[in-house]
This record gives sequence, structure tokens and C-alpha cells, in this order.
Amino acid sequence: MRRTITFISAMICLLLLNSCNLFEGWGANNLDKVQKGMTRKEVIKILGNPRTRSFEGDTEDIAYKILQHINPDLISFTHIYLKNDTVVGMKTEMRPFPPQQNVIVKEKSK
Repeated sequence: MRRTITFISAMICLLLLNSCNLFEGWGANNLDKVQKGMTRKEVIKILGNPRTRSFEGDTEDIAYKILQHINPDLISFTHIYLKNDTVVGMKTEMRPFPPQQNVIVKEKSK
């Protein structure tokens, strides 16, 4: 009985850890599957729907936010650049998580 409970607990933990990857897209493990020349449809099939989308000139930027499991204090934003519906570039930037708030400290009057 004890072995069964331990096994079920371990399976639940594994399931929960694995589902964290689905919280913000498919996760960093799939970024290496994105290649130059892929279509938007292929990228979305690999990473899911983008978090944001923007245009500048004839280039489109679709962005994904991915929580980092290795360092929970960081979050990555990956921008995939498309031209004529084809991947022409990709850039990932790391930011602190949760975002740092600007704190204003007022001095007390004497």
C-alpha cells in the first residue's frame, strides 16, 4: 500500500512539472526546433500561438514568453521575425521574474 501511494505521488509530481511547460507556450526545449526558412504555420505548430504580434515595415515579429525552469528568477521573451510568412531571424532576451518594480523611497522630514 505504501509503495502504491509513493508511486502515485511521484507520478502526480511528474505530471505537474511537465504541465508547467504548457503554461506559457511549449517551452524553451522546442525553441531549437525553429529554423530559418520555416513558415509561420510551422512555428505555431511547434510553439503554439504567440503571446504578442507586431509589424515594422515588411517584417512581422511574433513573440513568446517562456518561464525558465532552470532559473525561476528569469523569464525569456523570444522574438521570431518573419518576412513573407517565412522565418528570417530569432532573438531571445532574458528578464527578471517577477518584473522588478520601481520603488521610490521618501525621506522623512526632521
